[in-house]
Amino acid sequence: MGTLYGPNSAPYDEGKFPILLTDWGHNSAFQAVQTHKLEDPSILLNGVGNVTRFNNSVFAPLIPDPYTIHFDPPQKGVAKRYLLRIINTSFDSTFVFSIDNHILQIVEADFVPIKPYNGTSVLVGIGQRYHVIVTAQPQSNGRPLPTDGNYWIRTWKANCFSFNQSKASAGYEETGILRYGSRQTLPNSTAWSNVSLNCSDESYDNLKPILPWTVGKPINDPSGNVGENFTVDGDDATTFYPLAFFSMGGNHNPLRVDYGNPTFLNLNNTGPWNPLWVVFPENHKSDDWVYMVIQGAGGFTYNQHPIHLHGHDFAILQQIESATFPKNLSLNTHNPPRRDVVLLPEDGYVVIAFKTDNPGTWLVHCHIAFHAAAGLAMQFMERQTDARNIWPSLNASHALRVAQQGCVNWNNWWGNCTNWWPGDGEGCQYGSDVTSPDSGI
Repeated sequence: MGTLYGPNSAPYDEGKFPILLTDWGHNSAFQAVQTHKLEDPSILLNGVGNVTRFNNSVFAPLIPDPYTIHFDPPQKGVAKRYLLRIINTSFDSTFVFSIDNHILQIVEADFVPIKPYNGTSVLVGIGQRYHVIVTAQPQSNGRPLPTDGNYWIRTWKANCFSFNQSKASAGYEETGILRYGSRQTLPNSTAWSNVSLNCSDESYDNLKPILPWTVGKPINDPSGNVGENFTVDGDDATTFYPLAFFSMGGNHNPLRVDYGNPTFLNLNNTGPWNPLWVVFPENHKSDDWVYMVIQGAGGFTYNQHPIHLHGHDFAILQQIESATFPKNLSLNTHNPPRRDVVLLPEDGYVVIAFKTDNPGTWLVHCHIAFHAAAGLAMQFMERQTDARNIWPSLNASHALRVAQQGCVNWNNWWGNCTNWWPGDGEGCQYGSDVTSPDSGI
């Protein structure tokens, strides 16, 4: 895995390897979506975890040591500053990251450098990335510091709706160890008492970009107010296959990707788009702004969604919980928080804006894997004419030829029903409903 070295808003002495937070089920993603259950789930820190912490009846012939980070102790009163790059790669879980007895200085959100602020924890939604600086100087947490120099790194599950409803037992969040010395004992450090597990993004007011943006008026709203409105919705009674009960584009229309004929290969299209592709044209100039209101349907259970936009950073003009749009509408267009994944608040809404400076077709989707698989996504066709000029034809464009070959490979694989989950030919029972061109996301 490579490391991207972006700008930082505060100095540090040494960078550590990126830290991946993820949940892990011992069944396939296909089976997990079909059965609504991750089997024997565990929490991994950089690929290391102990499933018996969650269920001590699970047989585990080899239990790995927790993921470990080493800090140098202070020398002559000078403590080193370490940069940690934290990434949530989960199937379903929002995590809260903390290190016992250590303050986190948050300096970057989704690769956007921000004015530094301190905290005892940071909430990381699926697909979100944070850079934090940790000084190798443990702080008292109401008890004497451990004498062995070992501290728990904790990845708590936030109190969001979970695909797997069962809750972690006490101590399950102890997934890594920060060590100052060579002693290999498990830590006896105490968690910070003020760690919030609320399913909410980091404070809006804390995410202040170093490089300011001033957001213009919405080109996609003649009234000049808030652009287009999209509601995340769900319908358990849908007849779509497979399990396409989420939608984002309105009128309960789940996105169904045709992997044999993607939107990118249809830049010459002049008529209506296939409604199953949920395409919204945005044909504007490179310095125009598009606004989106994204809200959850009232009382909808699956209401906390990490929403990701491809191809852009976006400005978060407002993010508010427990309010129905447009109640309490107050847009911040001068240096608002900027990122590419935003957590749609419970029973609330977000207003985001992006500049149409990147021609192409861009996906907007929930980063919870089974929500995206069930249709919670849509596409922006941004400046279609300019995109067609970049990729003029199949014969002239290497990118289009590569994409077409991928489609050929997909059609060959998908054309054999014995490849469908759960394998061994059992998938063939679904018949023509699955073999249609629109084969689901």
